Amino acid sequence: MNEVGDNLRAIVVPLLDDLDPQVREDFIDVIRHVWNSLLLQWARGRFDMAEMADALERTTRLILPCHLPGSDGRRSS
Repeated sequence: MNEVGDNLRAIVVPLLDDLDPQVREDFIDVIRHVWNSLLLQWARGRFDMAEMADALERTTRLILPCHLPGSDGRRSS
């Protein structure tokens, strides 16, 4: 695992301790891929840091709620 993945895991694992370990690892993997993609776009001058933060937040909001305890798997409005 690379340094970004290790750092992300160190941040996420304590926050998502209630998730199934495989779901948590899948979540980390998706976020890592999105982060890498956004970083390339930032390096090319297409995104600034605020846009990167917004995109990461949207990604998290889209994929996480259906895995939270008590969720029925549907997004709320």
